[in-house]
Amino acid sequence: MIAAISENRVIADKNGIPWYIPEDTKQYKERIKDEVVVYGNGTFNPDEREIPPSKHQIVLTRSEKSIDRECTTYVTGIIEAIKVAKDFGTDELFILGGGEIYAAFLPLADRMVLSEIPGEYEGTVYFPEWNESNWNESKQEDGYEEFTITHYERKRNPITEYLKTSRE
Repeated sequence: MIAAISENRVIADKNGIPWYIPEDTKQYKERIKDEVVVYGNGTFNPDEREIPPSKHQIVLTRSEKSIDRECTTYVTGIIEAIKVAKDFGTDELFILGGGEIYAAFLPLADRMVLSEIPGEYEGTVYFPEWNESNWNESKQEDGYEEFTITHYERKRNPITEYLKTSRE
């Protein structure tokens, strides 16, 4: 899971991300480059913004949709998203939001990379709360002025175990 969150766990408001930090956007795009990613339909809107440079976008939606892009697959459930990722031969699936998607995948996630934005923001979308006793802070990236990047690893890795064992 990759997200930028404020101190009060806000990730978005009705207009999108409530802060503008180009350095965070740059590192985010670099981090997901050439990866298989999952968005919710509200987060992934190819008509309104540039689509990040990932290898393939999996869009989780409540209704069937299609788009004229060979690098985008619409799915209606978590298991279907995981199977699509497996079909791409990856053992990593990057979850990119929004709030409902993070909450749905959190029980399966084995890693989180969080850009921690100082301050509290008004918002309508929140990153889900997680049980910190199930996670280890594995690394903190230095060199950023306006935010901190912290890596967390789950003490047990359920999705990685599934993707690796299902190919055997």
